[in-house]
Parts: sequence; C-alpha cells; structure tokens
Amino acid sequence: MDLLHLKRIVEGERIILRPFSIPGDQKAIKHLLTDSEVLHYTCTDSVDEWNKVFAWYKRNETCSTRLDYAIIDAQTNQLIGELVFNELDEQRASMNVRIAIAHSGRGSGLGQEALELGIATLFTHSPIQELSLTVYRFNKRALHVYEKLGFVMTDQDDDEIFMRLRRC
Repeated sequence: MDLLHLKRIVEGERIILRPFSIPGDQKAIKHLLTDSEVLHYTCTDSVDEWNKVFAWYKRNETCSTRLDYAIIDAQTNQLIGELVFNELDEQRASMNVRIAIAHSGRGSGLGQEALELGIATLFTHSPIQELSLTVYRFNKRALHVYEKLGFVMTDQDDDEIFMRLRRC
C-alpha cells in the first residue's frame, strides 16, 4: 500500500497538516522534541544526536508506508506538533497513530483538530480501516480527546491503555 499521495498539505479551520521539510523544520522539531511535557507524555529520553534525528525525518519524507505531518497553527504559521500514522499492516488495513503537541499548541483544541483532519484524510483517501494507539494512563488529556474522537479501549496494563478506532 503506497501512501505517498497523502503526503500533501491538508488545511483545516485552525491548523494545517503538511509534510515535514528538512532542513527548514529543524529548529521547530528540536523545540518540540525538547519540550518537557512531550518528553513526559511520551516517556522519551532527551535527544543527544540531532543529526540522526533530522536524517530520520528526512528519510520519512519519501517513505510510502507512513505519514508524518507537521502540525501548523494557521493563525501564527508556527509548527506546534507532529501527527504520525505508522506501523502499516496491509493485511488488516490498519495503522498506528501518534501525536505530540508543543506547549504553544496545548489546551486550545488544535491537537484534536489535527487528529480529526488527519484521520478523515486517511480514511477518505486510503483503504485503511482501523487505527490503533497506545496512551499512558496518566495522560488524562489525551485519553479524553481519543475517547471523544471514538477510540475505544481494547486492552490495558499497569501503565498503558491500548485503543482502536474503526472506519465507519
């Protein structure tokens, strides 16, 4: 399944989804990936080798089995996060989704709009039938948004909740 045709600009009311541009987005990516809440909610360690990180983003620009969107605040034209559809399973027509929002975009509904727009684009323009995600139990804000969008819990352990969304 080739998803390259979806690597384009998608405009919403308050956000724009677009492919990342390296080197143009390097400063904003570095800001996002050093944000203390992003690190906390993704349980990620700090990044030490930025050249490898930027090379990875650059490789993803042409990868046909995943979608990596920069989330742009349409009012300020600032990159405020990333929305990623990855882990393509062609047999099940499913993918994983993950999102990270920097401080400047939190609490304003921009992350929810990005998810809604990205999911609608993927479900409308591809054969994907199901999305999955994993969220840490302590991330109550994300849990609320995912449930509001129709994701349902499929499993859980002591630390994480596993959720799915089926195409209507």
